[in-house]
Amino acid sequence: MKTIYKEKVINAHADSFTVLKASNECISYLDQTYASLVKNDAQFEEIFSSLIINIFQFKNTLPKKEWELFCIACKLHPINTLIMQDPFSKRALDKPRGYAGVAVLMDYLYYNTPQIETEIGLRINKCLRSIPACSAVRSRGREIGKAIDKLAVSNKKLRVLSIASGHAREPLTSDAFLSGAVAEFVVLDQDQESLDAITTHTSPVTLTKIKASVRHILNNSVPEPLGTYDFIFSSGLFDYLPVRVATKLTEKMFNLLNPNGITFITNYMPNTIFSGYMEAFLDWPLVYRNFGDLEYLSRNIQDEALKTKKIFVDNNNRIAFLELKKAPEKIPAFFMSSEADYPKLQLHK
Repeated sequence: MKTIYKEKVINAHADSFTVLKASNECISYLDQTYASLVKNDAQFEEIFSSLIINIFQFKNTLPKKEWELFCIACKLHPINTLIMQDPFSKRALDKPRGYAGVAVLMDYLYYNTPQIETEIGLRINKCLRSIPACSAVRSRGREIGKAIDKLAVSNKKLRVLSIASGHAREPLTSDAFLSGAVAEFVVLDQDQESLDAITTHTSPVTLTKIKASVRHILNNSVPEPLGTYDFIFSSGLFDYLPVRVATKLTEKMFNLLNPNGITFITNYMPNTIFSGYMEAFLDWPLVYRNFGDLEYLSRNIQDEALKTKKIFVDNNNRIAFLELKKAPEKIPAFFMSSEADYPKLQLHK
């Protein structure tokens, strides 16, 4: 006997029903998992963690069309009524500002999620906050804070630029930023509400806010002159950019660096198990990149312009960082001559 949610999927995709039928085993798994989770017993966390892992396996094994239909089924299945009791999952699916990765949602991971009304919602939220993909958001912020601290030791006029800044929580992990050892922190975002929410708290750092998008940067049409910087980072933006745009933006960010300046490009990696849950239940696809994909984004930057290039990962092994350091300013050749190149001056008595 067909359940209501299956009938909805079939009616919406009648021509693809034969494809969906092949994934009935996956839908049966949702039935079993729902029946277990709704008990809300001591096994809840273990069952929910298994759900995340198994959905990821379905994503990697189902043909593309079947996966797309299965994602629809997930949002029509009764299990979704449990998942939507978690405010993080609900806001991600609802997308009140038009996209999932909004700054408010990231704050749910940096800080505590707003009041949760049900015990099931609370248990789901605790599970999600502790998984590597979500912990990596906080880890990413700490890595950026460490980079600011390191640069501030030798640079007393440090200028920092955050592109697609959101609420700019990353510098709040930096002692140099909080103590005022950063000369200027520039935040650039297309969302005015996000910019309005940014504060330096008690830090005396000069804060400059610029409302602009990636398109403005690529077209050299940012409303205010950007200048140059000692550290430029983008935390999460590249997870949404196709390779052509991401490559152009990487080059632009590098060109905005001062000599010896550093830029961080960050990206979730393909081993992000949470990606299945994100797509199936939250309509939240990302662009995942491995080390080779990430390095490819720097292909337009000349080798002689680079001092160093390296790739590393956060301590959750979910987010990769591409670090590009600009070469020092070249000193004109006539300043490089040795003392022997100059004739001895004859002093006249």
